Amino acid sequence: VEQAIPTLAAFVQFAMNASNSIGKPINEVEVGLQLANHFSKGIPLAEAVAMVKQGDVRCRGSITHIATYVQKYAGGAGFPLLYFLAKFSSQVGGALLLGSQVMATIANLEWKDPTCVYPFIRTACWATMLTSGSSRDGYAAVLTKGDVEKLRAPSTLAEVAKAESILKDAWAIHDSMKQDSQQENQFFKCFVPDPQAEAGQRGQNVGESSTAMPVSNVLVAGPKTLAMLQNLHMEIGQVHLITYTNPKEQGAKVYELTQITDDEATMEHRPLLQDKEVLQVPLGQLSKWRVSKAQMRQLCPQDLAAAILGHACQPIEEEWTKANLTWQLRQAYEQHAVDTTKLGFGKSC
Repeated sequence: VEQAIPTLAAFVQFAMNASNSIGKPINEVEVGLQLANHFSKGIPLAEAVAMVKQGDVRCRGSITHIATYVQKYAGGAGFPLLYFLAKFSSQVGGALLLGSQVMATIANLEWKDPTCVYPFIRTACWATMLTSGSSRDGYAAVLTKGDVEKLRAPSTLAEVAKAESILKDAWAIHDSMKQDSQQENQFFKCFVPDPQAEAGQRGQNVGESSTAMPVSNVLVAGPKTLAMLQNLHMEIGQVHLITYTNPKEQGAKVYELTQITDDEATMEHRPLLQDKEVLQVPLGQLSKWRVSKAQMRQLCPQDLAAAILGHACQPIEEEWTKANLTWQLRQAYEQHAVDTTKLGFGKSC
């Protein structure tokens, strides 16, 4: 049944959470779990969001931001950070909503750091909101949008980076505990579930579907992957050539992104009658480049150029034939011209 109708389990869950039932409306964490379920089955982002909105969702305005977190910062296939939040929420009794502003800030906050996107800091902010015992207009009141935005201030960046490193090391310790069953303790059982076990309860096998929706594992991602995540406007290998510009440094020239490594990105500008110009751009400076509407100038291909030349263009050939025929008629007229003394014209009365 699962192979024939992969979304059946999710559909039943949506039915239980429909507005005409007595089911409890779902919060942000539960929305994240549903989105993870859809992504693992290969359902595209827009369709997954639409399916989640069919349920009785209290955080409807946050769904797209939750989807961003799940795709980018939940730890890739298996979504370990999301499952951590789910188990943590059940332990602390987190029932209050974060609100669309806070959720949007957690999911979309950008740091000027090409080497890290701070997935653990984002998860820590979410977990902190789940511990809230006080509310403001029905939303958790521990952190505000401004509090989260302060984390990217230059004055706090060093401490934030240190906190991210500590949390990353702690997660590595958790992984080592998970691999050694003898070290499992109450903390491990309560707060860090096995994603495969959670997936089994939902009738799926996270991370093994060949059609799974692409997700990013930023926990082990290299500088190249992180740079592309932080610069979604930059793309390589598209069918239609996308050009980029950096007016402050390169003027009106447009460039194509041809390669990106863990050290730098390669940008190329190809003039018509000169050698191409190659720039090696540090990953931290990719944010200075913007998509340009201008296209890279290029010479017309030889076969196309030959087809539009006068002697090879069919419409021009037809017009030339007409003009030549007219000229021949004119010459014949002049050679056989007859004056008016030999012609008579009459009219009827």
